[in-house]
Amino acid sequence: LLTGDEPRFVLRIVQLEAQEEAIASEFRDLLISKFDGESVETFIGNFKA
Repeated sequence: LLTGDEPRFVLRIVQLEAQEEAIASEFRDLLISKFDGESVETFIGNFKA
């Protein structure tokens, strides 16, 4: 892009949403494999700081 005296490069992730979904899916699969057969305490609620 030419926005000034010198040319600059801008990098953008192609199909960002698809990449985010793939990362989330991989993370979910990793958690499932690590905690399979283990009891995991889960807390659901609100938090304010």
